[in-house]
Amino acid sequence: MSILTTTDTAVLGARTATLQDAASISARLDRLPATWSVWKLVIMLSLGSFFELYDLVLTGYVTPGLVKSGVLSGDVASLSNATDIWSFFTLLFSGRASFIAALFSGLFLGTIFCGFLADKFGRRTIFTYSLLWYTAANVIMAFQNEAFGLNLWRFIAGVGIGVEIVTINAFLSELVPKHLRGRAFAFS
Repeated sequence: MSILTTTDTAVLGARTATLQDAASISARLDRLPATWSVWKLVIMLSLGSFFELYDLVLTGYVTPGLVKSGVLSGDVASLSNATDIWSFFTLLFSGRASFIAALFSGLFLGTIFCGFLADKFGRRTIFTYSLLWYTAANVIMAFQNEAFGLNLWRFIAGVGIGVEIVTINAFLSELVPKHLRGRAFAFS
């Protein structure tokens, strides 16, 4: 005696057919040669990845200049010296470590909480919007002359970079046939 109803059997059959269709589409894509249009997309994704990694690496080199210009504090202040809530946040967000922490906090939150957007709205769309988000945040950040504004916009840029990281890797793995993925990731 079967526990499944006719409706359950039909749903399972439809899911099996969908999985088989997805597997055959994936196998077909893997058999296709990588055309110039695929490599153009790989180049564009790699440029996005380049600017993102360039930004991450230069954070350590930019921070001493921000300390020297007086935007960030160079001394390691003890948070126990704070007399009220305002001085606590001033000490917390004015040091050189806060600039780096703002970026990586944004990266973490963007990756964890916004990574699903590429699945929902499409890889190309989310890659484009995350790149625009990151660019706009960096342009606004360039005009900040106090630590709080600088760190706030650094955090917002970090969210864009986090979304971009997830999207680029997923996009590349789906776009390029499996026999060329290693080369595409190496290029990226």
